[in-house]
Amino acid sequence: NDIIYLISIVLMILGATSFLVHYKVIKTRGKSLIHDLQFKVIIGVIAFVTVILYFISNIVPIDLLFTVVSAITTTGASVAMPTEMAGWPPFVIICLMCLMLTGGSNGSTVGAIKLVRMITFFKGIYRHIREILSPEGRVVPVKLHGHKIPEKAISQAGNYITLYMMFIMFTWALFCLFGYDPFRSLFAAMSLQGNNGLELGVINHTLHPALKLVSMFDMWTGRLEIYPVLITLRAGFEIFKR
Repeated sequence: NDIIYLISIVLMILGATSFLVHYKVIKTRGKSLIHDLQFKVIIGVIAFVTVILYFISNIVPIDLLFTVVSAITTTGASVAMPTEMAGWPPFVIICLMCLMLTGGSNGSTVGAIKLVRMITFFKGIYRHIREILSPEGRVVPVKLHGHKIPEKAISQAGNYITLYMMFIMFTWALFCLFGYDPFRSLFAAMSLQGNNGLELGVINHTLHPALKLVSMFDMWTGRLEIYPVLITLRAGFEIFKR
Protein backbone atom coordinates (compact mmCIF):
# COMPACT_ATOMS: atom_id res chain seq x y z
CA ASN A 1 0.00 0.00 0.00
CA ASP A 2 1.52 3.30 -1.13
CA ILE A 3 0.05 5.21 1.82
CA ILE A 4 1.79 2.88 4.27
CA TYR A 5 5.02 3.29 2.29
CA LEU A 6 4.78 7.10 2.44
CA ILE A 7 4.04 7.11 6.19
CA SER A 8 7.01 4.79 6.73
CA ILE A 9 9.24 7.07 4.65
CA VAL A 10 8.29 10.08 6.79
CA LEU A 11 8.98 8.13 9.98
CA MET A 12 12.37 6.95 8.67
CA ILE A 13 13.39 10.52 7.82
CA LEU A 14 12.29 11.76 11.24
CA GLY A 15 14.28 8.96 12.85
CA ALA A 16 17.36 10.13 10.95
CA THR A 17 16.90 13.70 12.18
CA SER A 18 18.73 14.96 15.26
CA PHE A 19 16.85 14.62 18.55
CA LEU A 20 17.92 18.17 19.37
CA VAL A 21 16.04 19.39 16.30
CA HIS A 22 12.99 17.40 17.41
CA TYR A 23 13.15 19.12 20.78
CA LYS A 24 13.34 22.56 19.19
CA VAL A 25 10.56 21.95 16.64
CA ILE A 26 7.75 22.81 19.06
CA LYS A 27 9.49 25.93 20.40
CA THR A 28 10.36 27.24 16.94
CA ARG A 29 7.12 26.07 15.28
CA GLY A 30 9.01 23.89 12.82
CA LYS A 31 11.66 26.44 11.86
CA SER A 32 14.46 24.44 13.49
CA LEU A 33 13.67 21.53 11.16
CA ILE A 34 13.70 23.70 8.04
CA HIS A 35 16.91 25.51 9.02
CA ASP A 36 18.81 22.39 10.11
CA LEU A 37 21.67 21.77 7.65
CA GLN A 38 21.74 18.01 8.08
CA PHE A 39 17.97 17.71 7.52
CA LYS A 40 18.21 19.79 4.33
CA VAL A 41 21.10 17.65 3.09
CA ILE A 42 19.16 14.43 3.77
CA ILE A 43 16.11 15.67 1.86
CA GLY A 44 18.28 16.98 -0.97
CA VAL A 45 20.24 13.74 -1.30
CA ILE A 46 17.10 11.60 -1.20
CA ALA A 47 15.43 13.70 -3.92
CA PHE A 48 18.52 13.86 -6.13
CA VAL A 49 19.43 10.16 -5.92
CA THR A 50 15.84 9.00 -6.37
CA VAL A 51 15.36 11.10 -9.52
CA ILE A 52 18.67 9.96 -11.03
CA LEU A 53 17.98 6.28 -10.32
CA TYR A 54 14.41 6.58 -11.61
CA PHE A 55 15.64 7.60 -15.07
CA ILE A 56 18.31 4.90 -15.34
CA SER A 57 16.32 1.93 -14.04
CA ASN A 58 12.95 0.25 -14.39
CA ILE A 59 12.37 -0.06 -10.64
CA VAL A 60 8.90 0.85 -9.36
CA PRO A 61 9.20 4.52 -8.21
CA ILE A 62 7.71 4.04 -4.72
CA ASP A 63 9.92 0.98 -4.15
CA LEU A 64 12.96 2.95 -5.27
CA LEU A 65 12.16 5.92 -3.02
CA PHE A 66 11.51 3.63 -0.06
CA THR A 67 14.83 1.82 -0.55
CA VAL A 68 16.80 5.07 -0.96
CA VAL A 69 15.32 6.46 2.27
CA SER A 70 15.94 3.17 4.08
CA ALA A 71 19.58 3.18 2.93
CA ILE A 72 20.48 6.71 4.06
CA THR A 73 18.53 6.44 7.33
CA THR A 74 19.99 2.96 8.06
CA THR A 75 16.50 1.78 9.00
CA GLY A 76 16.84 -1.73 7.62
CA ALA A 77 13.38 -1.76 6.06
CA SER A 78 13.13 -3.22 2.58
CA VAL A 79 10.25 -3.77 0.18
CA ALA A 80 12.35 -5.83 -2.24
CA MET A 81 13.62 -9.35 -1.63
CA PRO A 82 17.43 -9.74 -1.52
CA THR A 83 17.37 -11.80 -4.72
CA GLU A 84 15.34 -9.07 -6.44
CA MET A 85 17.70 -6.31 -5.27
CA ALA A 86 20.67 -8.35 -6.49
CA GLY A 87 19.21 -8.07 -9.99
CA TRP A 88 19.06 -4.27 -9.93
CA PRO A 89 21.55 -2.33 -12.12
CA PRO A 90 25.06 -2.12 -10.58
CA PHE A 91 24.92 1.70 -10.56
CA VAL A 92 21.81 1.57 -8.36
CA ILE A 93 23.56 -0.76 -5.92
CA ILE A 94 26.64 1.50 -5.80
CA CYS A 95 24.46 4.53 -5.03
CA LEU A 96 22.76 2.59 -2.23
CA MET A 97 26.18 1.67 -0.82
CA CYS A 98 27.19 5.34 -0.78
CA LEU A 99 23.97 6.19 1.07
CA MET A 100 24.52 3.36 3.58
CA LEU A 101 28.03 4.66 4.15
CA THR A 102 26.86 8.22 4.81
CA GLY A 103 23.90 7.77 7.14
CA GLY A 104 21.74 10.53 8.61
CA SER A 105 22.09 13.26 11.23
CA ASN A 106 24.37 13.22 14.22
CA GLY A 107 22.41 12.75 17.46
CA SER A 108 19.71 10.62 15.81
CA THR A 109 18.91 6.90 15.64
CA VAL A 110 21.05 6.22 12.56
CA GLY A 111 24.20 4.19 12.22
CA ALA A 112 26.96 4.66 9.61
CA ILE A 113 29.42 7.57 9.52
CA LYS A 114 26.79 10.32 9.86
CA LEU A 115 26.36 13.46 7.81
CA VAL A 116 28.10 15.96 10.10
CA ARG A 117 31.35 13.96 9.87
CA MET A 118 31.06 13.68 6.09
CA ILE A 119 30.36 17.41 5.72
CA THR A 120 33.24 18.31 8.03
CA PHE A 121 35.60 15.92 6.23
CA PHE A 122 34.80 17.21 2.74
CA LYS A 123 34.96 20.82 3.90
CA GLY A 124 38.43 20.02 5.21
CA ILE A 125 39.43 18.60 1.80
CA TYR A 126 38.02 21.67 0.06
CA ARG A 127 39.96 23.92 2.45
CA HIS A 128 43.16 21.99 1.73
CA ILE A 129 42.70 22.35 -2.04
CA ARG A 130 42.08 26.11 -1.67
CA GLU A 131 45.22 26.48 0.45
CA ILE A 132 47.27 24.71 -2.23
CA LEU A 133 45.94 27.05 -4.92
CA SER A 134 46.22 30.18 -2.73
CA PRO A 135 49.33 32.28 -2.04
CA GLU A 136 51.67 30.74 0.52
CA GLY A 137 50.77 31.51 4.11
CA ARG A 138 47.07 32.20 3.47
CA VAL A 139 44.73 30.66 6.06
CA VAL A 140 41.39 29.44 4.70
CA PRO A 141 38.78 29.08 7.49
CA VAL A 142 36.31 26.19 7.49
CA LYS A 143 32.80 27.08 8.66
CA LEU A 144 29.67 25.11 9.48
CA HIS A 145 26.41 26.85 10.43
CA GLY A 146 28.36 30.10 10.35
CA HIS A 147 30.82 28.91 13.00
CA LYS A 148 34.46 28.11 12.41
CA ILE A 149 35.25 24.39 12.57
CA PRO A 150 38.29 23.66 14.76
CA GLU A 151 41.20 21.87 13.12
CA LYS A 152 40.82 19.12 15.71
CA ALA A 153 37.23 18.43 14.59
CA ILE A 154 38.35 18.04 10.96
CA SER A 155 41.12 15.68 12.02
CA GLN A 156 38.75 13.63 14.20
CA ALA A 157 36.24 13.30 11.35
CA GLY A 158 38.97 12.06 9.01
CA ASN A 159 40.31 9.62 11.60
CA TYR A 160 36.86 8.15 12.27
CA ILE A 161 36.08 7.75 8.57
CA THR A 162 39.43 6.03 8.03
CA LEU A 163 38.81 3.64 10.94
CA TYR A 164 35.27 2.98 9.71
CA MET A 165 36.55 2.09 6.24
CA MET A 166 39.20 -0.21 7.75
CA PHE A 167 36.45 -2.19 9.50
CA ILE A 168 34.57 -2.48 6.19
CA MET A 169 37.69 -3.54 4.29
CA PHE A 170 38.48 -6.24 6.86
CA THR A 171 34.93 -7.65 6.73
CA TRP A 172 34.86 -7.47 2.92
CA ALA A 173 38.18 -9.30 2.64
CA LEU A 174 36.95 -11.99 5.04
CA PHE A 175 33.78 -12.61 3.03
CA CYS A 176 35.86 -12.84 -0.16
CA LEU A 177 38.19 -15.29 1.60
CA PHE A 178 35.21 -17.58 2.20
CA GLY A 179 34.34 -17.50 -1.51
CA TYR A 180 31.53 -14.96 -1.67
CA ASP A 181 31.06 -12.64 -4.65
CA PRO A 182 33.25 -9.53 -4.14
CA PHE A 183 30.59 -7.00 -5.19
CA ARG A 184 27.84 -8.50 -3.03
CA SER A 185 30.32 -8.98 -0.19
CA LEU A 186 31.18 -5.27 -0.24
CA PHE A 187 27.49 -4.40 -0.09
CA ALA A 188 27.06 -6.80 2.84
CA ALA A 189 30.09 -5.37 4.68
CA MET A 190 28.76 -1.81 4.33
CA SER A 191 25.28 -2.88 5.40
CA LEU A 192 26.65 -4.67 8.47
CA GLN A 193 28.97 -1.87 9.56
CA GLY A 194 26.26 0.74 9.08
CA ASN A 195 23.75 -1.48 10.87
CA ASN A 196 21.56 -1.02 7.84
CA GLY A 197 19.81 -4.27 7.01
CA LEU A 198 19.60 -4.09 3.22
CA GLU A 199 20.89 -7.29 1.67
CA LEU A 200 21.73 -8.95 -1.66
CA GLY A 201 21.51 -12.54 -0.49
CA VAL A 202 24.89 -12.98 1.23
CA ILE A 203 23.82 -12.75 4.88
CA ASN A 204 21.77 -15.80 5.90
CA HIS A 205 21.73 -18.75 8.29
CA THR A 206 24.34 -20.65 6.25
CA LEU A 207 27.15 -18.22 7.13
CA HIS A 208 30.31 -19.70 8.60
CA PRO A 209 30.49 -19.14 12.41
CA ALA A 210 33.54 -16.89 11.97
CA LEU A 211 31.59 -14.66 9.58
CA LYS A 212 28.64 -14.59 11.97
CA LEU A 213 30.88 -13.42 14.83
CA VAL A 214 32.49 -10.71 12.70
CA SER A 215 29.05 -9.63 11.42
CA MET A 216 27.71 -9.33 14.97
CA PHE A 217 30.72 -7.26 16.01
CA ASP A 218 30.28 -4.99 12.96
CA MET A 219 26.61 -4.42 13.73
CA TRP A 220 27.42 -3.74 17.38
CA THR A 221 30.09 -1.16 16.56
CA GLY A 222 27.93 0.24 13.76
CA ARG A 223 25.07 1.04 16.12
CA LEU A 224 27.03 2.18 19.19
CA GLU A 225 29.89 3.70 17.12
CA ILE A 226 33.43 2.36 17.01
CA TYR A 227 35.15 4.56 19.60
CA PRO A 228 32.77 3.83 22.53
CA VAL A 229 33.03 0.09 21.84
CA LEU A 230 36.83 0.18 21.69
CA ILE A 231 36.96 2.22 24.92
CA THR A 232 34.61 -0.28 26.61
CA LEU A 233 36.72 -3.23 25.46
CA ARG A 234 39.90 -1.53 26.66
CA ALA A 235 38.31 -0.87 30.07
CA GLY A 236 37.32 -4.54 30.27
CA PHE A 237 40.88 -5.64 29.47
CA GLU A 238 42.25 -3.29 32.14
CA ILE A 239 39.91 -4.83 34.73
CA PHE A 240 41.05 -8.37 33.88
CA LYS A 241 44.71 -7.28 34.06
CA ARG A 242 44.21 -6.32 37.66
